[in-house]
Amino acid sequence: MTATIDRPATAPAAPPRRRTARRAGRVALCLWLVAIGVFVLAPLVTIMGASFGDQPFFRFPPSGWTLDPYRRLFGDAEAVQSLWVSFASAVLAGLTGCVLGLLVALAIVRSRRGVNHGLAAAMLLPLMIPHIALGAALYVVYIRLGIPFSTVTLAFAQLVLVLPFSVRSLMGAIQGLDTGVERAAMSLGARPYQVGWRVTLPALRSGLAVAFVLGFSTSFDDAAIALFINSPTSTNMPVRLLGYLEGEVGPFIAAGGSVLLCAGFLIVTVIGRLIGIGRAFGIKERDGR
Repeated sequence: MTATIDRPATAPAAPPRRRTARRAGRVALCLWLVAIGVFVLAPLVTIMGASFGDQPFFRFPPSGWTLDPYRRLFGDAEAVQSLWVSFASAVLAGLTGCVLGLLVALAIVRSRRGVNHGLAAAMLLPLMIPHIALGAALYVVYIRLGIPFSTVTLAFAQLVLVLPFSVRSLMGAIQGLDTGVERAAMSLGARPYQVGWRVTLPALRSGLAVAFVLGFSTSFDDAAIALFINSPTSTNMPVRLLGYLEGEVGPFIAAGGSVLLCAGFLIVTVIGRLIGIGRAFGIKERDGR
């Protein structure tokens, strides 16, 4: 007797109309994504293109190309100082937001249900208030308490905007953390601070990276709070550009915006590359790199 092997029947091919509909749907989706990308990037391209204009007013595309706006910008001592203030306050606000955000996120995730819902809702309140109103309120608080205006106090004022983003990103990272690893470390004799330093923090590295990047970018281009919390030596770049707008609207302002855009992009890219922020956004590395 010869044994026969039943082979599984191949799935019937999709009808031509269905295949055509799928292709049309994919093409429509691609066109929609391209349209969204163009809509988002068009203002950025316009600003960067207008920054090379050779005329005293804002125009895109420019009639001529020159680097004079950038030479003027980097030759202005006040503008360079403001760029440094923006960077220093953003780094300080991002780092402080990571530390405080981690503590608040732990309190929210690992507390009783009634408490964590109240804390989570309270952390979103600053986002529901106009930032210009927050800046005015913080100005009154600083004046009443006699707190001097400096780069450090500006960074702490910007924590009102930074903390909601830091807390929300770290809450997701903590909720995805395997608590069994922490319990295993404690059962092996590790003390609480050792568990936090050697187990919890390494597992939250990507979440902390996301929190820092969000806090850095929020503080780096903040103008609402920095408009009130500033001094001659602690005026950040967005507020400085607002001051220049009173006298001119042209390539010089566009050059300042382009420098802020490129500097923020490069800093966030380098930070993300160093601490592996891509994993937190679901980006997988290839070939172990």
